[in-house]
Amino acid sequence: MAVWDRKILWGFVLLLAGAGAQSVNYPHPVCAVKGSTVTLLCSFTPVKSVIRENGREVPIVIVRVVWCQNHEICQGTTPSVYDSESTNNDRRYKYLGDKKGNCTLQITDIQKSDEATFRFRMEANDTRGHFTDKSGVKVTVTDPVRMKITSSSADGEMRGGESVTLYCTAVCTIHQLEVTWFKDNHVLSESGPALQLSPLTAKDSGNYTCGLKTNNRTVSLPYSLHVEAEDPVRMRINSSSADGEMRGGESVTLYCTAVNIHQLEVTWFKDNHALSESGPALQLGPLTAKDSGNYTCGLRTNNRTVSLPYSLHVEDEGGNMSLIVGVAFGVLLALIALIVVLCIIKRRRAADKGHRAVGGETEQKHPDNISSNRKPAELWAPSATSPSTSNSRNRPGTVQTDSVVVQQSFNVQV
Repeated sequence: MAVWDRKILWGFVLLLAGAGAQSVNYPHPVCAVKGSTVTLLCSFTPVKSVIRENGREVPIVIVRVVWCQNHEICQGTTPSVYDSESTNNDRRYKYLGDKKGNCTLQITDIQKSDEATFRFRMEANDTRGHFTDKSGVKVTVTDPVRMKITSSSADGEMRGGESVTLYCTAVCTIHQLEVTWFKDNHVLSESGPALQLSPLTAKDSGNYTCGLKTNNRTVSLPYSLHVEAEDPVRMRINSSSADGEMRGGESVTLYCTAVNIHQLEVTWFKDNHALSESGPALQLGPLTAKDSGNYTCGLRTNNRTVSLPYSLHVEDEGGNMSLIVGVAFGVLLALIALIVVLCIIKRRRAADKGHRAVGGETEQKHPDNISSNRKPAELWAPSATSPSTSNSRNRPGTVQTDSVVVQQSFNVQV
């Protein structure tokens, strides 16, 4: 084979190898909202070198880059949206790439006329380095709609120290939107479609919205984010008294404290009912029995910090005197009862002695009734030493009375 033929053969082989190495990486199809800004991320790989006819290897240098719409080759007089050699490119099309490997194109204020398939073409210092990837990237343009915020978190409840990303999206998939973010209707400095918040603090809580910079009618509905303070600490109650046992009229101060927390704005509770005091110190005095109860406290902004209950018991100021009076009254009642019982016993004993005394006198007044040998007839005979008796017999009713008395005495003897 001739030397010339060998050069042609090797040149053809190298050309095929170089052509096989050329490529363009387009993004997936893009859906854009009319008036928004879209960035078409793109990269390319040119051929490195070619073999000239004289057998010398020549490095390939890209000298021109072109973006065009709806044309497979994108060469010659084909209309282009961007041409590196043109000075009349549309300002809405901005080439963000270079001539080495980046072919990114940005379209601002995109319109319905931009709905097409965009293709990239590279041209080198040798025609064998020219290349157009026919696959291209399809761009769809929709009318403005209200944007929507989605979150990397399941809901808007977060804890301090965590991270979350909010995405401003529309009906279709949108890439590199130029949006405006708002928090509680105040504009934020971020302008991309993704808002990253990290690490979160309680100050990040609020209502977030977003919308296209070019159209305020696209502002989304608010997304509510609530960030709970990081690692809340349960408060603790200390007392100026050694314990919770107090007397009426005394005073006590309860302190609501926590580690590394100063200038506290707390809420005080008594038996789960909120008190009006809001400072870290609760002063109670002069104390009464009504102040007894279970006291708790916690940060106003976080109910998870409520302390364990502190039990306060106030003994009424007159409590001891009442106790003494009660005991004395009880003792007095017992003494009165004892005296009454003794009086009753004494009176019963006196009554018994009286009965025995009456029985003795009867026996002494009528001893003859017990041992007399006189006959019953003699009892009715008049006595010489008792004139009154004889006189009595002459009075009506006297004998009757004496006989009754004698009869009664006789009956006693029997």
